[in-house]
Amino acid sequence: MRKSRNGRTHIYTDADFEADGPTDGRCLRLAKYLCPDLPVRIFSLSRSAEHTKRSVKLYFDHADAEAGVDFNAWLAQLQAYLSSWRRSGDAAGNRVAVACANRAMVRRVSSLAYEQGCFWCDYTSDTDDRVKMTELADPETHWVEIALVAFTQTLSVGADPKEIQFAAVFLYAAGFGCTLRALVQGVLRFGRDEKFALCCKTVFVCMQGRPSEVGDEDGEADYYQVAFSWLLQQRAERTVSEQSLHTAVGAVARADAHSGAAMLHAYGGVKSTYVAPTDEELGVAAWAVAEQWEQRAQLFTVLKRTFVRHGWIENGAALDAQAAAAFARLPAPTTDAATLTTA
Repeated sequence: MRKSRNGRTHIYTDADFEADGPTDGRCLRLAKYLCPDLPVRIFSLSRSAEHTKRSVKLYFDHADAEAGVDFNAWLAQLQAYLSSWRRSGDAAGNRVAVACANRAMVRRVSSLAYEQGCFWCDYTSDTDDRVKMTELADPETHWVEIALVAFTQTLSVGADPKEIQFAAVFLYAAGFGCTLRALVQGVLRFGRDEKFALCCKTVFVCMQGRPSEVGDEDGEADYYQVAFSWLLQQRAERTVSEQSLHTAVGAVARADAHSGAAMLHAYGGVKSTYVAPTDEELGVAAWAVAEQWEQRAQLFTVLKRTFVRHGWIENGAALDAQAAAAFARLPAPTTDAATLTTA
């Protein structure tokens, strides 16, 4: 914090003072505390060296994701780097870093390195503190033979791998576990030195879920009502499917009395194990579905805000049609107009 010649107070912070919420970051709260009666103006320093600029390609860990942007495609991209990993002197050709929202995903991506016969390092809350302190203090030494560095928010601003080459960075975001802000801080640790810039400037991001599963043109929705209607539709479709199966077996039995279907029909037809839930049961289940959808919508909103703030959208974003439409519907980050003017 410093005062200028005209008497204005300037507070300099880094991204650690920015919270995940769109309106009231820690930097703003600090400024209000130090200058409670003065107007506050927050500036964002967006100038960055060319080699540190990033773009983004978005994937989705969801059953309805299209081929090429689903979770398997994200894993295949990671596996492609690992399978072609090579080392020449002290510069690796395809070393990668993966920021993971939880320990389960760290284990999952580490298993890919094991399958490819590569060495890897993983850093989570389970990792011994002495190991983390030793290796993260001198990554240029400990990562020379490493093809994959997988981590949660354990690896963040404390690590500074400047003089070691990485080919690309990956990120897996979920509605639980590590915050997206912490994961992005970890991703931004890599490729900061111009001599050891990332070979690929695209950040490969996979989010758990799928955007715009619920929502109208204004981006608002009653998640519970939509979830309840969706469950009613699922029940109706399952009931019709069961009835159609019985009808098909009966039709085949009448057409060919010696067929296997005829024998099945003679013993009572197809045995159904499906028990249709009541409206009350679906009403209870709808709360869980609605909560899951709302968490995904919130995660997607934070993703867009993060991508825009770091310039990843401006520098180039690979989004499928559904994601692009969902991004367009999301409102711009809002501010507290009474005390804050952005510039």
